[in-house]
Amino acid sequence: MNAIKNLLKQFYDWVKYETGSLDTVIFVLPAVIVITLTYWLIRRTWHKRKFGKDFKAKRRQCRLNETIRLLSVCWLSFISTFVLMPYDFWWKFWKTAAYGKWEARPDPYSFDWNVKPLFVWLIADKYILSAGEAIHLLENVALFVPFGLALPFVWKRAGFFKTFLAGFIFSFVIELTQIFTGRGGDIDDLICNTLGAVIGYLLYLLIQRLFPRFTEKCKTTAK
Repeated sequence: MNAIKNLLKQFYDWVKYETGSLDTVIFVLPAVIVITLTYWLIRRTWHKRKFGKDFKAKRRQCRLNETIRLLSVCWLSFISTFVLMPYDFWWKFWKTAAYGKWEARPDPYSFDWNVKPLFVWLIADKYILSAGEAIHLLENVALFVPFGLALPFVWKRAGFFKTFLAGFIFSFVIELTQIFTGRGGDIDDLICNTLGAVIGYLLYLLIQRLFPRFTEKCKTTAK
């Protein structure tokens, strides 16, 4: 038991003090791995019971689609555990596991929501965008590109408008939830996330145009 606690302490200290801004991402990874593996096992077991002797042939038939689904679950679990949890939850979780001490946050709710888009500040107030703000916006765009790219493969009815709407609603739920987790909501994040979903769908259309046969193989599901 002491050996395990020592390993946890070494892991916590290394991540917290040696990895810089990546600490929370690394702390989240074990949860993401567990959720993704759980989905894979449940999905595989369900297919095995459903197809019986044809299990291996059916799995080969839909291998690309199942891979996309698995990566989508990995992305979704990362978003859920990283963005929707309080900003300091995971390093407190690992610190408690290593040192047995949970530091309660006195005020877990921010109730902050920025409703004024950044482009309004840029135009009306001649605000100069900093490099950090630009990177933050690009990160929020890139974060939802996988969403828009994968959705048409796992949901055959997903057209441009449905992908746009799904990206907007999912991002809105995230921003709304963050009000209660100490992060706060931001209209710019909502805009950038939705834009990322649209860009992802446009990438899907490009792939479909350039590689139609490959696209159809990726859409093939086990029936």
